[in-house]
Amino acid sequence: MSPYEEAVLERPGSVESANFRGEDEDAPQRRDRQLWQYLPRGHKKRRRRSGRKVHSERIKWRTSIHDRPAEVEDRIEFGRWESDSVLGVHGTGALHTTVERRSRFLHAAKLPGPTARATMDAQIGFYQALPAHAVASATADNSSEFAYHYQLADTLGIPTYFADPYSAWQRGTNEHFNGRIRKRGYPSRCTVCRGSGSGLSVPGPRQG
Repeated sequence: MSPYEEAVLERPGSVESANFRGEDEDAPQRRDRQLWQYLPRGHKKRRRRSGRKVHSERIKWRTSIHDRPAEVEDRIEFGRWESDSVLGVHGTGALHTTVERRSRFLHAAKLPGPTARATMDAQIGFYQALPAHAVASATADNSSEFAYHYQLADTLGIPTYFADPYSAWQRGTNEHFNGRIRKRGYPSRCTVCRGSGSGLSVPGPRQG
């Protein structure tokens, strides 16, 4: 394990991090819950997502996830990240979320809106602060906020791979944390960009 991995895994979480580790304050009330209430998003049935439209045909120089190195799936190599956005109510901003696949380290940055420029600035700002070996690639969905992905490659040499349309399971780690963010901290349709701070970082579970 590299020194940077150790630093990430040992890094204290913010106030918000306690809930991500499962340390819920409402544990005594769980005895009265139904089975479906233990699901990350608390839905009885799977809901069809209307969400943002897919723009894969509009994303220039898009590289498919099927061209991503096969070893990424094994979670052995540190530095493989997944990215997405959590949207607030219209006009109130968004969160850009980035999760490292091996350590499950989460970083979320507040954005004024889910635009391609704001997303790219957040990605470059975060990745640029890391050691070069800590970022090997990024995987994203086909939303328009990742349209400037090629600038990440031009600036920092980081390739971006795109999941198939409507295949959130191909970025399962990021989707899992986004679901927890929506339920625990920023539920859908809430205002996400008001208040202090510019984001949060949460370390993943300690790797044995």
